[in-house]
Amino acid sequence: MGADPWITFGVSLVLLALAALGYHKTDRTFGLDLKIHVIYWAFVAGMIVLVSFVPVGNYVFSGLSYTFIGAWLPIYESIRAVCTPEEDDDKLWLQYWMVGGVLFMTTTFMDDVLGDAADVYWHLSLFFLFFWLYFPKTDGAHLIYEKVTKPFVAPLIKPVVGKMDNLIKDLYQMVMNAAHLWIIWIFFMFLPSGLKRIVSIAVGTVYPFVSSVKAATTDEVEDDTYWLTYWSCYGILFILMDIIENWIGWIPGFYSLVIFSTVYLMLPMFGGADKILRTL
Repeated sequence: MGADPWITFGVSLVLLALAALGYHKTDRTFGLDLKIHVIYWAFVAGMIVLVSFVPVGNYVFSGLSYTFIGAWLPIYESIRAVCTPEEDDDKLWLQYWMVGGVLFMTTTFMDDVLGDAADVYWHLSLFFLFFWLYFPKTDGAHLIYEKVTKPFVAPLIKPVVGKMDNLIKDLYQMVMNAAHLWIIWIFFMFLPSGLKRIVSIAVGTVYPFVSSVKAATTDEVEDDTYWLTYWSCYGILFILMDIIENWIGWIPGFYSLVIFSTVYLMLPMFGGADKILRTL
């Protein structure tokens, strides 16, 4: 029997409030204390065992609760960071989106793959993983950035960013030609809906990811703010797409509209994310 949606919603709001309180009332350690990580993941292991015996997992660890923790709270805090003069919080939240944001957006399909019983453990794992990434005592995203992204990933990505910038400029010039745009659109319209979704997510995450890695490794605050603004707005767009595609995703042009909206938010030539955020 499924969980009552109102109870699930109420529990998710309580968890969201507790996560926000923990984020703001806890001193930051930048993930340097190994003991804290051990305690944290031992607690998670205990929760996995607990939900196996106590039938409340569907209420506590639901798709809604991990969306609150993995997307809505980071979106709110990212917008807050963009709108404040402090610079460090921009970079910290950008580090989150490079890991947690991309993970959130590329794994939502798992709910359709897993059964109800496995869903609980999947949601529980994502819930605690997302929180681990930005909880000040663990700072997992910062730890991953310092130990993996900065020394190993960034040197590989930086040369790619320049090539992708040139490619995007060429593509932009191409789509300005109505004939080319018409051919591409017709081809895209005949793709299966699942493949259209993959393409739309790839458009929204691949180039922003590599550009965010490059921005995070430089001292230019403007780059951090630009891409953090993008992730905040795209996060909202993605959640809206994920919700309404179940009802109107079959309509021709739905994913095309998502892609065009993503491009508008992403590319500097449009600056859509900054315009929308500043307007709101």
